[in-house]
Amino acid sequence: MAIDISKFKTCKVLVFGDLIIDEFIEGAVESVSREAPIPVVTVSDERVSLGGAGNVAHNLAELGARVSVVGLTGAGPDADLLKKILGDAGIDATGVCTDPNRMTTRKTRITAAGQQVLQIDRESSRPMTSAHESAMIRSLREILPRMDIVVVSDRGKGTLTRPMMTEIVTLCRKQNKVIIADPWGSHFERYTGATLLTPNVREVARETGLAVTDQASLFKAGTELLRITRAEGLIVTCGKDGLVLFGRGSQPFVIPSEIRQVFDVTGARDTMVAVLALALATGGSFKDAAVVANVAAGIVVGKPGTARVSEKEMILELMAYSGASASAARNPFDGRKNLY
Repeated sequence: MAIDISKFKTCKVLVFGDLIIDEFIEGAVESVSREAPIPVVTVSDERVSLGGAGNVAHNLAELGARVSVVGLTGAGPDADLLKKILGDAGIDATGVCTDPNRMTTRKTRITAAGQQVLQIDRESSRPMTSAHESAMIRSLREILPRMDIVVVSDRGKGTLTRPMMTEIVTLCRKQNKVIIADPWGSHFERYTGATLLTPNVREVARETGLAVTDQASLFKAGTELLRITRAEGLIVTCGKDGLVLFGRGSQPFVIPSEIRQVFDVTGARDTMVAVLALALATGGSFKDAAVVANVAAGIVVGKPGTARVSEKEMILELMAYSGASASAARNPFDGRKNLY
């Protein structure tokens, strides 16, 4: 494999998108409420981490890359906390704009006995104002020339407007920068101009209007989405079944995940996107980059909550990995009636 992980430390990556605080509250259910038929969770541990575009950035920083973030927060304690976590991770947050009339996105997940019992979302998904859009474009123009690659992480919180995506594509094309877009929602035509998109199976089916029930139908739908978006490549995430790479003029390439116990899929796609960006920034092909990114995502699903992967973990896992050649021999969709 032509990916040198040690070179990840030389990469400079710009992450643009929705910044989120992920909060995890863990405890035990020891009783049922007298007020309603709901469990009472006795809290034993609480922690916070970066989610969304912030988690992509944190994954990049964990692997030694120099990372800059452009995004939008509200004002107040949550915004301060988010910026502190970014700073503590060594991430440049000078491109983060503040809107005092906006809520900083915070997702609280409550778990008991290893199972999530409730999620509480505090967020604002309305589009940003023109003034904040202009401020973010200025930050983008200032930071972009120093970067090797751009990651767009969309979570539907209003940061990635259509004019903003158009501006990102225009600037990146002028400066010959690769754009990886991790999409959200519908109407993927707004990502036109991105080099590589990373949808999941359901998003591919929805965007193309094609039912995806087996490998053949996935190949058909993925090829159609590649045509619609005019991207150079698609990496379709298939949960525990791994990834499928689609590229112009080439056959779809299946990259199965190694069989392992899945503890938590939270943030695994962010890890995959981050490692994909680093592998491409160091000169890797789409295929080699996708294989390495799949390995990284596999490590993270074995960890609780929003987790990241280290260089040591990557090296050890890649030394044991035999999946690149096996992908041609094993069909992860065999025997499945429906991928959903």
